[in-house]
Amino acid sequence: MRYLGKALPRKEDLRLITGNGRYLADIESKNALHMAVLRSPHAHARIVKIDLTKAKQFPEVIAAVSFEQLGAMGKKLPMLVPHPALRSETPYPLAKDKVNYVGEPVAVVVATSRYIAEDALELIDIEYDALPVVGNPEDALKADAPLLHMEVGSNTAAMIIEKTGDAQSAFANADVVIRSKFRIGRCSVQPMESRGVLAIPDTLGNLTIWDSTQSVHTIRRLIVGFLGLEEQQVRLIAPDVGGGFGAKNRLYPEEILVPWLALQLGRPVKWVGDRMEDLMASYQERDQWHEAEMALTKDGKILAVRDHFLADNGAYTPFGIVVPYTTAITIPGPYKVPNFYAQMTCVYTNKTPVAPYRGAGRPQGVFVIERLLDLAAEQLGLDKAEIRLRNLIHTKEMPYDTGLFSRDGRKMIYHSGDYPQAFQQALDMIDYNEFQKLKEDYRKEGRYLGIGLANYIEMAGLGPFEGAKVKVDPVTGKVTVSTGAGSQGQGHETTLAQVCAERLGVSFDDVKVVGGDTGAIEYGVGTWASRVAVAGGNAVSGAALKVRDKALKLGGLVLQADPMDLDIVEGMIQVKNDPDRNVSLQKIAMISVDPSRSTQRHLPEGSHLPDDFQPGLEESFYYYPSALTFANGTHAAIVEVDPSTAAIKVHRYIVVDDCGKVLNPMIVKGQVIGGVAQGLGNAIYEEMIHDNNGQVLTATYMDYMIPTSMEVPDIQLGHMESPDPNNPEGVKGCGEGGVVPVPAVINSAIDDALSSFGIYTTETPVSPFKLWKLLKKTKGEEKTDGN
Repeated sequence: MRYLGKALPRKEDLRLITGNGRYLADIESKNALHMAVLRSPHAHARIVKIDLTKAKQFPEVIAAVSFEQLGAMGKKLPMLVPHPALRSETPYPLAKDKVNYVGEPVAVVVATSRYIAEDALELIDIEYDALPVVGNPEDALKADAPLLHMEVGSNTAAMIIEKTGDAQSAFANADVVIRSKFRIGRCSVQPMESRGVLAIPDTLGNLTIWDSTQSVHTIRRLIVGFLGLEEQQVRLIAPDVGGGFGAKNRLYPEEILVPWLALQLGRPVKWVGDRMEDLMASYQERDQWHEAEMALTKDGKILAVRDHFLADNGAYTPFGIVVPYTTAITIPGPYKVPNFYAQMTCVYTNKTPVAPYRGAGRPQGVFVIERLLDLAAEQLGLDKAEIRLRNLIHTKEMPYDTGLFSRDGRKMIYHSGDYPQAFQQALDMIDYNEFQKLKEDYRKEGRYLGIGLANYIEMAGLGPFEGAKVKVDPVTGKVTVSTGAGSQGQGHETTLAQVCAERLGVSFDDVKVVGGDTGAIEYGVGTWASRVAVAGGNAVSGAALKVRDKALKLGGLVLQADPMDLDIVEGMIQVKNDPDRNVSLQKIAMISVDPSRSTQRHLPEGSHLPDDFQPGLEESFYYYPSALTFANGTHAAIVEVDPSTAAIKVHRYIVVDDCGKVLNPMIVKGQVIGGVAQGLGNAIYEEMIHDNNGQVLTATYMDYMIPTSMEVPDIQLGHMESPDPNNPEGVKGCGEGGVVPVPAVINSAIDDALSSFGIYTTETPVSPFKLWKLLKKTKGEEKTDGN
């Protein structure tokens, strides 16, 4: 391999780290107007009246709009992922009659500047009639709970059961049964760049929309459907996007309002959300309440797992039940769980809606099974590593059918991976066998050290497809790859260029990757769910190979050689055994499009292009994954806790990751480390907290704590490669594995550190304050027998 598997430097870094990235806020348009959004200050309230008169009269205000002014636009946003069991409710672009969460858009003002628009918002005369608030899913299901959506008839959005085997019989015949409740707190996504939209109309009613989105084709389709336009009337472009993590992968009201206003006013309209808007109104995740139990034999073999859980979906279900469903099928993980039963109840509450965030339901599932295993190990007197080794699926058992189905209806079958080896490698890297001595040494100094372990499966490679177009420029010979999967910082400009350079046979430096532009490729899906390496990478590979075949056929005519005897090396088509007989790809590309000057001169007398030959060295390829991929890995951490202050410090963090064939190890490393940092936030610091009235108490970074470089330790990585047998490049995906098991690992390590206090943590984040309260609850008394 010339390029694949190599840690080539990222093409995009020079542009991004020198401040030359071009983000949504950087894009200017002449005569642009600016939109500001009036958001609900109430979690649940009826709108009694809205008077826009004073706002409209404010100097340089061009428009002020509430639901009444929307006209035909006054319809609910489309549901992105329907499910037959889901009683779906999606929001209107602006609230109609009542508001259901703090931050819900109620009205907008368009003015010549954002400052003026913000000032005019304060002149909107609006009266609310506050309604009782539903704060959590347990309260929402009570018989006397206030209803969010009268049309639904209850606060239950969906109730679904996912199962395999006979869990009831397994529990009836088990040697040991353990039970616990778990609470996984709500997190905000917080990419570095907030959301934003700019829409520029032309005189023919067409639009160019700039949008900080992860899925340009999908969002364009939703926008044109909502506005009653045709797809060719709208070009949607995502410029450099400063992180997405799932929050920018769905349709928000602002993405409808901005283009609609641009068409109505005949001028460009721009909106860029501020940090507080992002914290309150961008969709959030996690937030589940579990009651789980595990049945085991006396020697620690899992017989069954049963879980009933509530998923707090917030006020609407814009992305269906993807998150709780993914949680349910993630719970068994890399372990043999012959009997499994999960009942998930998805509940409406007066909070910001929930939609997938990096990990998308997986951290919750991993937290449940790993916490149960720790509890089982303690009850059975087994080492926490030993009980995991006894239950991991072995390579000889592959392909392993879990008996469950993914959310796209495919069977959850693990095809490759060596889970015990990955686990053992992590144990070796963290010196697991030596840890007890280290722990005892620390205790002699009055310090409390603990070790945590967790395994995970990262379901990836979701379809339905991804597209790529590869084109060789006939003038320069440079190669452009257009992909439907735009980048939000993952490094697609590098990895997809590596795939193209390898498969086509050109220099890596000669390949440019363009993503996030509906004008660059006809169809695309987007960047989410760790799917780009699988769906996008194989699409690029397929398109590059098609171009290669075409180039070799024409090269064979020019060189008077069988195409089978030709190769392409660094952009030169050459005879394998006689490399001096060669012609450049650039020249072949020129011949293919310029017959008047080139073809006649380069083709031998009497030769001609095949009748079915198409001009240009340019091909598109749409790859449809035939099966899901399942990356896997193990995380291990050593944590110190101060029982007097409950301060938590992560000393060491180990990751062994198997994401199939590695396209670029440096980029995989970056993805994993970034995921762990985000996971540490979920595990220890980050939580959206509401008071009894549904008010957000963590709407600034003073209160919503995210980890900095001071809180993230040096993370050591160990890679394994188990190629996926179901896609040509053998890749699996690595975007989310870093974040998925972190809360389970941290809680496990904290429990171990404080084992002499009898601590068993069941919540995330396990913040120092929560831990301090838990220590107080146990009276802070260390048990002298060490139990």
